[in-house]
Amino acid sequence: EVGNALEEADVGMLTATVSPPLLQGRTVPWEAQCVAGQFVFRGIRIPAEYGVVYRLNFSLPGHEIPCRMSRPIVAKPCGQSEFWRPNGTACIPCVPGAVCNGSSILVTGSNFWRTSVTSLRFVECDADVRPCLAGAETGACTYGFEGPVCSRCIKGHAT
Repeated sequence: EVGNALEEADVGMLTATVSPPLLQGRTVPWEAQCVAGQFVFRGIRIPAEYGVVYRLNFSLPGHEIPCRMSRPIVAKPCGQSEFWRPNGTACIPCVPGAVCNGSSILVTGSNFWRTSVTSLRFVECDADVRPCLAGAETGACTYGFEGPVCSRCIKGHAT
């Protein structure tokens, strides 16, 4: 909804294109005919990529359009127990061992460890000792522990 009404009966076809271009989905412009001084677009679906802000760019040959760009269009927010991946167009349920907040950032749950920020594998640490810290993007160990899954004592420490 751009907010421009036209008085002329036959003004032509209003065209809307999306910017930046979509990675997937519709690549041709949408068109709408003027009815009672307004253009109504129906069935516009934009498979929005998370992290990208889109706008519709309107053009009407032979007419000046004061407000050519739509308001920002963004992907529907993910829920608190979901996350999204870059270049993705859908929310993903949180994986076991992770804590999700609706963004693209996953952190370790209590006593879980992970090798890198791109890994979706969260490994549970020793349940008796509980050497892994929660809330880290990658594996983080409590003081006195180091290594994969915080499985080694640092020099001078023992469990």
